Amino acid sequence: MSERSALGVDLRAPVPSDAAMIATWERHPDNEAFVVAWDVARHLAAFEDPDLRYFMLDHAGAAVGFVLLAGLTGGHRAVEFRRLVVVEKGRGYGRAAVEAVKRYCFRVLGAHRLWLDVLEQNARARSLYESAGFVPEGMLRECIMRQDGFQSLVVMSILESEYVPRR
Repeated sequence: MSERSALGVDLRAPVPSDAAMIATWERHPDNEAFVVAWDVARHLAAFEDPDLRYFMLDHAGAAVGFVLLAGLTGGHRAVEFRRLVVVEKGRGYGRAAVEAVKRYCFRVLGAHRLWLDVLEQNARARSLYESAGFVPEGMLRECIMRQDGFQSLVVMSILESEYVPRR
């Protein structure tokens, strides 16, 4: 699938050579505090998992990030927006990706619910998701152990009935 957002960000399926770039982006100082990074082999294996779907974010022919969806084979029509990593912050790529993911999940997959979890201290991401219509549902307290201690996750979702396409 290739789909262009209003901001000129295309969603495209990854190719094997993208796995190394994805793993590098996850470990970038701007992202490593917010992402549980995987190695290249794990990403390559995940490319083949029917329950997962990756999309590369391309702008003007260059890769600017990626998204990962999960729960595609479950029977509950609930899709997890597992990961969003954008290389250059503040350019609108993340917002464009969120809108494209919502459109894909609700229009193409026929999802009833799109949900995610986000680190409590990731105020930038939480603000983006809330402005895109995601509703906070609760907190998984101190469920992630990092080098600096335990961290909590905020669970957020948007339902099919709440989805309003952005132009």
